[in-house]
Amino acid sequence: MLTKKNIFRITCILILGYLFLPIVFKNLFWPFMSSWFYIYGWIALLLFFYPRILISRPALYIYFFYSLYLLLILFDVYYIEIEEIHGLLKYVFISTTMLQYFYISKDYHGLNKVIRIALIFFVITTITSIIGMQKFPMAARDLAGALQRDSQTQIVILYEKLGIASYDFFYGIAFSLPIFVSLLKVKYSGKYIKIIIIFLIVLSFYGILKSQYTTPLVFAMLLSFFAYWTPQNIPKAISLYVLVALIFIISYNYITEIMFSLSHSINAEVLSSRLYDIADFMRYGLGGESKDVDVRLNRIPLQIENFLNSPIIGGSETTGHVFWIDTLARFGFLGLLPWILLLSDQIKRNLQNIYYSDRIYYILSILMVISVGFIRNLFGAGMTMFVFFVIPSLALVREELFKTSKE
Repeated sequence: MLTKKNIFRITCILILGYLFLPIVFKNLFWPFMSSWFYIYGWIALLLFFYPRILISRPALYIYFFYSLYLLLILFDVYYIEIEEIHGLLKYVFISTTMLQYFYISKDYHGLNKVIRIALIFFVITTITSIIGMQKFPMAARDLAGALQRDSQTQIVILYEKLGIASYDFFYGIAFSLPIFVSLLKVKYSGKYIKIIIIFLIVLSFYGILKSQYTTPLVFAMLLSFFAYWTPQNIPKAISLYVLVALIFIISYNYITEIMFSLSHSINAEVLSSRLYDIADFMRYGLGGESKDVDVRLNRIPLQIENFLNSPIIGGSETTGHVFWIDTLARFGFLGLLPWILLLSDQIKRNLQNIYYSDRIYYILSILMVISVGFIRNLFGAGMTMFVFFVIPSLALVREELFKTSKE
């Protein structure tokens, strides 16, 4: 029966499908290929059924965010295109209001169904990406921006129609892996549930490996280890992290050798090179043979210097990386403030709703997001949906995600 709840559930599934199931949605005809079709549809539903969500605190923060940037653009304080702000904030708005809907409606059973279907999308897209990257090994990396910058639209369309995911998807999967791994700690009555979860984890790691993105692979491995061995009691978890940090310091040279060995054993040119760079940096620091790490880290003092030249409103050009410092350099404290307000509000709200025993896994994922922002770019369309909707939703329904109605 097409009830109000089902309409919202289906719309959420369609939005997630548009972002995370390209092999289907990129092969549809207009208007189903347009993001605005789903965005306007979602806004129309909110206006008709839940207008108060449009004036909720998360929505108000986004309006403040947009108004501040728009005002500063109009007065020639920020020299960026309005389309860039539209592209950034439309998915922040959609993802935060989607989660807000489930909080207000208390339809956690429906949220569980939506996330289960989202996991199916993730599995399908990871598989189609792996298959596509057999023929086009650099496709996922090229989709991160190189092809768009070179205006090679037809190649982008081809990759998307083949179901090959890009930067946003693989980083989002990496951010979610601590929660995926934590699912192994839930007790299930079904015989094959843990096999399904192990398949999901292994497939996710293999997909990230094939995409040749080094940063999410390293972070995913580290935080998945923490997720599996972390106690659900947060003070005990902090004690464990301190112990692990001490072990890391003591065995630093040994870990460096493992990184060198790993870089030589992986049959993926870019990923192997990047892992070697990391190991070289760990051994020799800046000025060793590592080119990529040197280039990335050298962006940080440059952007800090640019920020200090104009700390209130910024004014620097973007580097396309080191998101937090880049935002400070481009937009100053004034431009970073909306991000601080929005993220702190979302994290606080989510922690209030997530079971205490599940909070540590959400915290691990969010710490990974924040940490990655100091070395890479953040908040493309798919990544935004992961951070503001998928990850908190996974944490919210973690205990029930793979349980049957009888459990």
